[in-house]
Amino acid sequence: MKRIIDGKTYNTETATLVCEWSEGYLNDHTMYQEGIYVTKNGRWFRAGAGGPASMYARQVDNSYIGGNGIFPMTEEEVMHYLETRNQVEALETHFAHRIEEA
Repeated sequence: MKRIIDGKTYNTETATLVCEWSEGYLNDHTMYQEGIYVTKNGRWFRAGAGGPASMYARQVDNSYIGGNGIFPMTEEEVMHYLETRNQVEALETHFAHRIEEA
């Protein structure tokens, strides 16, 4: 998937996949799959796809269908995403400089 947002190219084919996540089950309208990526220039983004009742849905006429999207993220948003999904390895790999012992 590739999008240009605010003059910057976000491409899942050329960026590094940091982690993947999915919710729901096959044929569930709320089901979605997404990944967190970082570009070679250090820009973070979330890319995914989902059913007609997921956050990736798009409206067509008077109904919703499944869709996909790319959303740029800040480092803080990525850290929060990874923390809430207990992605310890990804956090330690990409944010060691921002993690400290409790």
